[in-house]
Amino acid sequence: MNSAEIIAHYQALSSREKVLIFTSGSALILALMFLLLLEPQYLDRVQALDDFSRSKAVVEDNQRQSEQLKQVLAMDPTASMQEQLRQLQSQQSALSAAIDSRKVAVLTPVELTEFLSIILQSVHSLNIEDFQLVSEAYSADEDDEQSSFLIKQKIALQLQGSKQNIEKYLQFLEQGPVSIYWDNLRYQRLSGDDASVNLQLHLFSARE
Repeated sequence: MNSAEIIAHYQALSSREKVLIFTSGSALILALMFLLLLEPQYLDRVQALDDFSRSKAVVEDNQRQSEQLKQVLAMDPTASMQEQLRQLQSQQSALSAAIDSRKVAVLTPVELTEFLSIILQSVHSLNIEDFQLVSEAYSADEDDEQSSFLIKQKIALQLQGSKQNIEKYLQFLEQGPVSIYWDNLRYQRLSGDDASVNLQLHLFSARE
């Protein structure tokens, strides 16, 4: 089909068909222009912005590390170690407080009976040489014991057995769900792997 036939065929079309052909052709030309010219420039710009953001983040991180290094170098070594020690002690105190907050501080009479039963039954292979329990009224004001609702339960316990079992039992008491307060601990090594330990501790219970 030569150009004359194409022109004749085009002129034979209706106005609506000519508009559709013109619109489609224009859309095709615009799409080709975008794909060939605009899209590569747009992608290059996006890549450049991404590279710039990454470079900026690297520069800021380097500056932050440089400032930290300057502070460390300017600090006296002894002061630096003391600061690290202070932070570790603060973290340890926070951890101890979090653990203690989950423990029972004051036992009811029933809970006290259960607790004593547990600590006496949990000695495993240790021998109980002696056990004493002394109850006394407790008050922050020593001159007014009758005003207190707390009872101070003083426990003395003497155990004998292997060093490993004694250590496990002490850990069991320390990590238990009840707040206990150590008054005294005397450790005596016996023959071989055996040892003897005298425990003195106290806890608090409520009046009936």
